[in-house]
Amino acid sequence: MKHFEKIQSDMYQAMKSGEKETANTLRNVLAKLKDKQIEKRTDLTQEEEIKTLQTMVKQRKESIDLYQKGGRHELVDQETKEMDIINSYLP
Repeated sequence: MKHFEKIQSDMYQAMKSGEKETANTLRNVLAKLKDKQIEKRTDLTQEEEIKTLQTMVKQRKESIDLYQKGGRHELVDQETKEMDIINSYLP
């Protein structure tokens, strides 16, 4: 199963179980993958999906560093949770 389908399935499950934060994170991941697919004008390969997920993790790490420097601990926690969710889909 491609990452896209697994993420989509997990998002629906999170929505059904009331996990809003997880559902929102997965919704954002799906939107990013769809954007890449539209940009490419064809389906993404698994390698491209993984690369996109890795880019999203890297962005979260950079945000966490900036938020820590700015003393925004609530945002650090939020970004860390999102990064952990995205990381769970990487091999």
